[in-house]
Amino acid sequence: MSARDRVVRATWEVIERGGFEAVTIAAVAQVAGVSRQTVYAHFGSREEMVSQSLEELALEVFGRLRAGGASAVSPRDFVIDLLVTGRRAVRDHPVLATLLRLDSANPILGDAVVDEAFPVLLPLLAPLREIDPAIDDEVLDDIALLVVRLGLSVVIFDDARTRDDDALRTFLRRTLPRSMRGDPEPP
Repeated sequence: MSARDRVVRATWEVIERGGFEAVTIAAVAQVAGVSRQTVYAHFGSREEMVSQSLEELALEVFGRLRAGGASAVSPRDFVIDLLVTGRRAVRDHPVLATLLRLDSANPILGDAVVDEAFPVLLPLLAPLREIDPAIDDEVLDDIALLVVRLGLSVVIFDDARTRDDDALRTFLRRTLPRSMRGDPEPP
């Protein structure tokens, strides 16, 4: 593993152990087993190190999320697969659980979290239009908002009744509307 990769993984580990406030060049260098000069040579600053490390984590997770809905045959099943896969990714990467912790020092879950999620989420939801060509921009935005809110709630407010993936899938199938297009209810 390259020195840069060790620094990226060490950054995740430091965030996981102590949150963002624990991340310093010295702490990450020590965990990575490299010098501070090596960290600066690859990243230039603490902010750049954190930013690039989180970007690499996001790319890894988004790959899993894209694969998660690949076999869905309906928008509802796609959303369910996306939510279950997302929660599984958070469980598999403890640093994600730390990033999604509600506290004042967390730059990820600020006031604009929903707005900031849209540019990331909309490309993940693009396959919905292949599943259901009637999904227009407005409906896709509505589904994205639902996924952001449900996704955060599924991860942050974990519950014994939906703790395993099958139980979460069953709950979501039971509670999400059969049509994700938001068709009006019959009179």
